[in-house]
Amino acid sequence: MEKSNEQDVKSRFFAQYWGQEIAKYPSNVSILKWSVNDAIAQGVEKRHLELKSIENVTDNDILEWMDYQDLFRKDKGNFIKRFRNSYNSETCFSVDFADFFRGKGYAMPFMKYSIKDLIALGWIKLI
Repeated sequence: MEKSNEQDVKSRFFAQYWGQEIAKYPSNVSILKWSVNDAIAQGVEKRHLELKSIENVTDNDILEWMDYQDLFRKDKGNFIKRFRNSYNSETCFSVDFADFFRGKGYAMPFMKYSIKDLIALGWIKLI
């Protein structure tokens, strides 16, 4: 990918996490986390996002997803188990699912890029 085009695409990827304090400089620079808003305004070239893996989703986030989808909570233990067995970083996510969990700081695929691709590009690090 051409360098200027790559930075445009990377900025669009970063924008999906707008408002979250998850942007970082490379590890050799001593600085606190920046908001994604600041990272885009100042340039994303040397920055990455620190995101959570969907494989490490919390029970609380799963239950919030249930509430968000108006799912009945009577069988929440089984739902959590089914959720954990059904979703991983290679899953094809619905838009509302991806938006919800992206808003919680989880890594989600972007355009043609899988989570593995985003890691390889240096755009994200999983925490």
